[in-house]
Amino acid sequence: MTTTEVLQVPRPDGARVQVQVAGQADRPTLVLLQGQASSHDWWTDLRRRYEGRFRTVTMDYRASGSTLTPAGDLSTVLLAADVIAVLDAPGVAKTHLYGTSMGGRVAQIVAPQYPGRVKSLVLACTSPGGTHATERSKEVRRALSDPDENLRRETMVRLFYTPAWGDDASRSRLLGDHALWADAFGDRFTEDDADHAFGGVHVMAYDGPALVGHASAVPRRIRFGGKWCTVGYVEAVATRSERQRAGIYQAVMNALHNEIQHRWSVGVLSTGHARGFYERLGWVSWEGPSYVLTEQGEVRTEDEDAGLMVRTFDGTPCIDPTVSMTCENRPGDAW
Repeated sequence: MTTTEVLQVPRPDGARVQVQVAGQADRPTLVLLQGQASSHDWWTDLRRRYEGRFRTVTMDYRASGSTLTPAGDLSTVLLAADVIAVLDAPGVAKTHLYGTSMGGRVAQIVAPQYPGRVKSLVLACTSPGGTHATERSKEVRRALSDPDENLRRETMVRLFYTPAWGDDASRSRLLGDHALWADAFGDRFTEDDADHAFGGVHVMAYDGPALVGHASAVPRRIRFGGKWCTVGYVEAVATRSERQRAGIYQAVMNALHNEIQHRWSVGVLSTGHARGFYERLGWVSWEGPSYVLTEQGEVRTEDEDAGLMVRTFDGTPCIDPTVSMTCENRPGDAW
């Protein structure tokens, strides 16, 4: 197995960019740039495909992974300059450059601004951004926000992997970290729970290369009284067992709040024994009765009442916590 060397590259503004270098130094270098809000772990299952031919270099962007980031605005131009600094650290003169999603936008700045540093450019699932941006099709956007977790999973697998990918794509780290969930929850975390956590937005906390915390929010249709709306439904909040009570749980939830506020403005979750923790973060216990909508009609879910909580954000119309709350049915636990 190839050994990965971890470097910290200092930048003039005080940032320290975390870099991962794997493979033999005499091989051609391949820099891999991942999508937005993702760490180098995006490439964990993929980079080994290149190890026989390349020396691979990955990095944690500012405000992601283990990179230390000072306060200030972020831009793809700034990230492109970070890429050049990352090349300088291990002494790489020229590289093959592969960028996907937002990484592709960064790569499209690196290549023309630093043409002497790039041997070849590969772009995947990306666009130039700005006025030349190409949005996903309506069909894809609709599938990615579908309340059916299985459909969201199938859509993402189809976007990320071609039929040539030989491994089981359902175990990809891009679809969540089963090892972290098993460590945090044991056998209480089922495959249905993993499916529920898939899609939407994921927040991940790293200590060096190790993933130590996770939280996700997925789009879900909830009826408050007589009104249906799409909320950010919180799933799979976990901290590695040896790192619990170290503030990681709260850190990932605070980051997830920002995403829920931006995307849905209302959050809903179900908890067993952590009501006090969530109350301190601004969540409110639901006082009304809960139901699940099945093919046979509404079914009362009394056992879930005590654990349901909601959080609204500035500018969100007030939701009456005394009315009924109804979710659509799904495999496994309804809530």
